[in-house]
Amino acid sequence: MALKTLIITPAGEDKIWDRDANLDANRHIKAENAFTGRFAQRCHEYSIKFYPEDRVILSPKYGFVLPHEEILNYSENTFKESKIEYDTIEINAESDGLLNYERIIFLGNRKEHSEYIQIVSKIFSDKWVEYPLLDSENTEEMLGRLIDSITRNSPLRFNRIKPEYIEITGLFGKFNHKIPIDDSENISIITAPNGYGKTTILRLLRAVFLGNLREIKDIPFENLKIIFSLDEQRKKQKSGEESVLSDQNSPQTKPASTGLSQNIPSVDIQSDNKKRTLSIKKSLGKMIGKKLPLGDMWSLHFISETPDGDEIEYTVNPDNFDEEETSWELSRIIPPVPVKFISAQRLWQNAESCEGREGDLLACHAGGVRRSYELTILNYSEDIMRRIQAMLSDYAASTQQLDATYPSRYMELCYKMEREILPPARTITEKLLKIRLEQKKLKDLGFLSYNPKVWDVSEIPEADIEGDTGVLAALSLYIDDTEKKYLIFSDLEKKIDLLLQIINSLFLNLSFEIRADRGFYFMVSDHEQIAPERLSSGEQNQLVMYYDLIFFTDPGTLVLVDEPEISLHIVWQRLYLEYIKKITNITGSNFMIATHSPQLIHTNWEYTVDLSGEDGEGIDG
Repeated sequence: MALKTLIITPAGEDKIWDRDANLDANRHIKAENAFTGRFAQRCHEYSIKFYPEDRVILSPKYGFVLPHEEILNYSENTFKESKIEYDTIEINAESDGLLNYERIIFLGNRKEHSEYIQIVSKIFSDKWVEYPLLDSENTEEMLGRLIDSITRNSPLRFNRIKPEYIEITGLFGKFNHKIPIDDSENISIITAPNGYGKTTILRLLRAVFLGNLREIKDIPFENLKIIFSLDEQRKKQKSGEESVLSDQNSPQTKPASTGLSQNIPSVDIQSDNKKRTLSIKKSLGKMIGKKLPLGDMWSLHFISETPDGDEIEYTVNPDNFDEEETSWELSRIIPPVPVKFISAQRLWQNAESCEGREGDLLACHAGGVRRSYELTILNYSEDIMRRIQAMLSDYAASTQQLDATYPSRYMELCYKMEREILPPARTITEKLLKIRLEQKKLKDLGFLSYNPKVWDVSEIPEADIEGDTGVLAALSLYIDDTEKKYLIFSDLEKKIDLLLQIINSLFLNLSFEIRADRGFYFMVSDHEQIAPERLSSGEQNQLVMYYDLIFFTDPGTLVLVDEPEISLHIVWQRLYLEYIKKITNITGSNFMIATHSPQLIHTNWEYTVDLSGEDGEGIDG
């Protein structure tokens, strides 16, 4: 199943006319070249890389603009200023064919792009809409996520649709399973003796969300029902902020044809926890005419019940199968939940597809050499090195930009402080201490190459700076600039920090670091370096599994893990779910784990469903 996806990027305030004083203000410029801010340029790079033929810019002046369309300079930077009418934007979207897309992605956050999000949510209310940068605190954090995504060569996801309950009947012709999915920790565990279908259920869920009809057909079951919650589709804003409508699956009333600010009022509502149900019925189909490419005697009947009670149905059978039509029909029915399947074999990857494969563990790894198969731990070591270096490159660009404007900003701040109450010296020294601690942490995590000096309060005595406008302005600006520059690391910093915590707690005889110039770096207890590929297979297995879960898993991803206890020492099994909880806290992913290891479950039995029926819930009939 391939959803036809459109990416929408916001127009930036910085334009080419502002940068080039010799450029005629009346000269038309292609929209994709008009916006020169760092965020606008990264959005352009991202959309070109992942959606080159399906991208559009949303401008407060012109509405939706195709990249090749030419525009004139304008001064209005908000929709309220431009007074553009909602109907105009909607007609614009329809005439450009934007309403023909099944899935919409908007790059922007809630805090800085509220007007944009309201418009996108209204116009595409009947589509699957994702906002992968929605919860980013500021532009720097958005830049960090975009850079990381471009570097890892994988588009961002931010799914808010969560499976809540699964019911499967006729599995292997005899089992009927009901599986409620725990919502408190985003972790659910299914357990049973061998033969009850734990792994098969994970395979079926993966096949459904990938739209893999062949695998759905091949798995022996009769009916599957999945109930989804649409939690957090609508967000209540912080006090004092304008609320943003972000529930893309609830039909909206078409606004009146007046000014935009009146057309799209701010909405102050909490998550409404609406439900959506997907049902799949498999049955023998009568063979008439051409053969179905994925088997010749089966039909699959899909039914989706929307939050408003409407039903969408589609049957795949040998008589009506058309790949393009089937893909489009299923895209309306199957929620686009990103899914990741974690198998027992993780040590080797196919160099072309990056999919795990069995391989010869003795094969060598040479940098820069194309191979059919790669040792995963070395692939990931190179991956984190590339990511850090990409962040450092943008960090340098941010530093240059801030340095270039420092004198004018310093003078402006001095004039402002002379008219206002000066900040207390203690506040300044406390912030400087926090910056020094952050610098040390960034050094330890591999982002900075120098060792910051240990903070000494006597360096800047409070009495010497109290009431001094020039000094306070200089230090305040230094603090603001430094905090702003470091924010680009924030998302990746959290992930590296968590990986180091996990691996250093597991590998008792090794010290694990991450370095910008080397990637994974290990030292044995006597301070002798050891190459990553020299780790035991069990150690490699743990590192690549946790790296994958932390660095390649986006918010809302359904992670299906089959028997993670394989190759795990009993102590590692007991720690596993505690680490998974920490991972869900920073990635926002959801886990469904199939296991029959009591040691792995340990004290987390409240997350389990026993398919054998011994707990009274796993099997029916």
